[in-house]
Amino acid sequence: MQTAPNQLAFNVLESLLDAARSFTLDVAGTPVSVTVTRGVAPSWPAGGFDGVTPRGSTPPPVLAECVWPGGKAVLSVGYFRENVERYRGDVCLMVTSPARWLVVVNIKAAIDRAIESASLLRSAPVDGHHDWLIDGHQRLAMVLA
Repeated sequence: MQTAPNQLAFNVLESLLDAARSFTLDVAGTPVSVTVTRGVAPSWPAGGFDGVTPRGSTPPPVLAECVWPGGKAVLSVGYFRENVERYRGDVCLMVTSPARWLVVVNIKAAIDRAIESASLLRSAPVDGHHDWLIDGHQRLAMVLA
């Protein structure tokens, strides 16, 4: 049975958040220490995520405290329910600082585009062969699982 794209997006984002670990990186010769913790799990959004099994809350966001000599920033990475009419109810990843939204990525829309692209590839013969690509949705689910 295939997983609905929005449920798959939810599962992918949950796995990404669960995999977050503290690390140090070098930015233009400056060491930046990133300490990862988990925030408080927010309530399930009003209206929910289309096609996603409801829960009491979304998984807690990842809080990334980034510290470098002379500076510090705290970022939050978590779920966002898209509200723009065309994408309403889609699962998105959102990165925020305390003062503003920094990045919103509609994961469900990206999965939909990948599925559509795979369908187009399946319909185009390559050297006369149609069977070189398995069903795009199944392949995407295997790659992201």
